[in-house]
Amino acid sequence: MWLWVAGQVRLTRYFGLQTEAILRFNDFQRSQQHEFHLGGDIYLGDRFVVTPAAYGFFLNYPYGKFPALGRQYEHRIWQQILYRNNWGRVGFNARIRSEENWRQRQIKEASGNILNNGYAFKARIRTRLQVNIALNHNTLQQAKTLSLNIWDEMYAAVGPEVTYHYPEENRAQIGLGYRFNRWAVLSAGYMHQLILRNNGTQAESNHTLVVFALFQIDARKKK
Repeated sequence: MWLWVAGQVRLTRYFGLQTEAILRFNDFQRSQQHEFHLGGDIYLGDRFVVTPAAYGFFLNYPYGKFPALGRQYEHRIWQQILYRNNWGRVGFNARIRSEENWRQRQIKEASGNILNNGYAFKARIRTRLQVNIALNHNTLQQAKTLSLNIWDEMYAAVGPEVTYHYPEENRAQIGLGYRFNRWAVLSAGYMHQLILRNNGTQAESNHTLVVFALFQIDARKKK
């Protein structure tokens, strides 16, 4: 299960902030990964949003069929371009994100002790397409709107450190959302996550419940 909270604050005509916290659990109880993000946004009109720099901090826990040796820290710098538009009941957005990751390396001694051994670097590109369809109103922006939400995101590692260059991860989700008012949206849905391991021979398939809350705050001064 993923518990996901995101906030978008538009400060001026051109600038804003975004925050994000995701708590991931394995079998609804054991910690899998927890992450926290903060970034600055540049608004190019109402259709395009550019994030020139954002930072993410991760706590990674051993889980699944191919667990890590122990709890790991991860640091991430990322940049993205987001396009969004609406046509009647239908909303569409697409984003491309570039990430630079530093994940803690660990080694296991003969005694069984786990030692941290610096950080391993990896860069990757993410692309996501999302469609939202209003079910009980003519637009997605109206209060008390129920929506159908569908999205897919693909990850590909890049750079000289990568041995296998095909996509390493894919996430696909379908769910329902509810807009309470102009600044709060809650959604829940099913997500399938496919992860291909670095050796190119092992794959992990996860079926996950995702609960997502989005807060959109317009702090611009009204004329």
